[in-house]
Amino acid sequence: MRLDLKVMFFDSRRDYLPHYRSFKIEAQREWNLKELLARIGELDEEFDYNTHYPLLRINSTVVPYGEKVGEVIDHFGSDLVIDPVSKYRSIDDLLIDEEDFQRAFALIEPYATMEDRYFFLSNKELHYASATFEFDREYIGDAVLVTAYRMIKRGNPHREEILRAISEDVSGLWSCEFENMVFKGRDYGEWIEELKSWLQPPRPDLFWRICSQLTKKKQPPLVERLDEVPVALYRPTEEMERWMEEQGAVLTPFPRANRRAGQSLVEVNPDLAYKKGAALLLDAMDNGAELLVTSSLDDAAYFRSNFGHFERVSGREIYIDIIAFQELQEIELREEVA
Repeated sequence: MRLDLKVMFFDSRRDYLPHYRSFKIEAQREWNLKELLARIGELDEEFDYNTHYPLLRINSTVVPYGEKVGEVIDHFGSDLVIDPVSKYRSIDDLLIDEEDFQRAFALIEPYATMEDRYFFLSNKELHYASATFEFDREYIGDAVLVTAYRMIKRGNPHREEILRAISEDVSGLWSCEFENMVFKGRDYGEWIEELKSWLQPPRPDLFWRICSQLTKKKQPPLVERLDEVPVALYRPTEEMERWMEEQGAVLTPFPRANRRAGQSLVEVNPDLAYKKGAALLLDAMDNGAELLVTSSLDDAAYFRSNFGHFERVSGREIYIDIIAFQELQEIELREEVA
């Protein structure tokens, strides 16, 4: 099968910005990604990566090197963009500086067994797939939080010390809104939420609480027709998509349509929540949407009530209306009754 690849190249010693080179490769479905990278290396001798444990993203998703090419193509198609697992830590093409990974484990190392260390090291993809890194490069990573949870659940006698290590004086537990960003990866969301339940959440100061009430809020829009406005769906259900299609809605896809947007962080880490919320709204707007329809009332309320904060942290005006699917249906029902 033929693959059309765009591969990132970057040499920190001489390049200011990364660039991409294109390759057309005849690949076998049974190849793993290590074999695919080796083939790229044969075609371009300058291409560099960790031949023992390569870390990479394919179409923005962290994919373990042992995955078969056939399964990757079935999921992403044959047009693939290959990046290092962390662009800003790239040293030479896909090679990255992994010092942050080791630094994260050092937080809990005094209380860890050798088996705990092996578990942590086996979750390197999980660390670099951490969604929070996009907004906070000082974040300690999801892998150390998952390792800490496992240690405590297995009866580690240093429970309080471990909890302090991952939650105090670091961008740690209260910066985590877990999203499974690893191809065929495990969802550790329940582990993270239980870990949080063992601690008293931080409370924003009085000034923040006052400001949060005074910020600009968005009102539900008056929607007359759905076939005249570009619509983006947030966390769409099959029912939503079917109903929107029946209404003749002009749907606008956007990459963050199923991503979390800070909802679980707004009470404990509002600045990070606002950055995530702004990123989602701007993604929908920049892809052409003028109306965002959310699958839940809570999500619509979150986006509307914090709208001014989203504009503030992004430094941009956001021109998009927000309504919940239920609210939209109620408008339609009122029109039918009338």
